[in-house]
Amino acid sequence: MPEITQAEQRLVDWQYAGKSESFFINLFRAISKADTFNLVRLSMGFPDEVEAYRRFANESGYWQDVQRRAGINGN
Repeated sequence: MPEITQAEQRLVDWQYAGKSESFFINLFRAISKADTFNLVRLSMGFPDEVEAYRRFANESGYWQDVQRRAGINGN
């Protein structure tokens, strides 16, 4: 089973963060709210995190696969 990437782990952390305020949780919050122009800009500094978010938002089955690989019983 392929391991979870660092960016995917950060995606998991963001999804299960609650009110946590770490840098990467806030980064994923910003990515999730960014318009196309700013998403491109964010991807210049954080390409793996933006790619993980794009897959999370657009690719059917990706989030379930990440949860499986992370050992989380998601729905």
